[in-house]
Amino acid sequence: MNDRDAGEFARAYGLHAPAVHATARRILGDVPAAEDVVQEVFLELWRRPEAYDPHRGALRSWLCTIARNKAIDQVRRSQRQSAAMAILAEVGLAEDAAEAVLRKELAGCVRDAIDTLPAAHRAAIVLAYYQGFTYRQVALTLSIPEGTAKSRLRLGLRRLNQLLAAIDDEGAAQ
Repeated sequence: MNDRDAGEFARAYGLHAPAVHATARRILGDVPAAEDVVQEVFLELWRRPEAYDPHRGALRSWLCTIARNKAIDQVRRSQRQSAAMAILAEVGLAEDAAEAVLRKELAGCVRDAIDTLPAAHRAAIVLAYYQGFTYRQVALTLSIPEGTAKSRLRLGLRRLNQLLAAIDDEGAAQ
């Protein structure tokens, strides 16, 4: 097959696609993935028919070798991705897209709610929960008594809870 003859290509596909599919399916163990490999193999044949040299072997052997190589590449890629996801899951970094979107949306709601707090409460909350300060460090930073720092944190958190509950109630009502 040395040129792009559609009739010759169709005959080659009809004759050899089942063997190419079987080769890929044996390696991948997955029919849809094997079908993808068949498509890739025949696309390569269509794009570069000159790559096949009939003096080196039968077309079926050449196509099955390409299918074998593509299927093995796919298995290796899948194994690397699985290993990477396992590592991410082990360290707690893996999450699906929906979780990421929900987490980002919730963070935005919390930031918006914090912005509505009185300045004194907002400052205490930001220092404690975004900077990791203890209530004593909050008191020192804001030059207020420790009891006042505790009160501002408690009142700020209570107000945040009310604001976020209202947002949650609005979302549930929709």
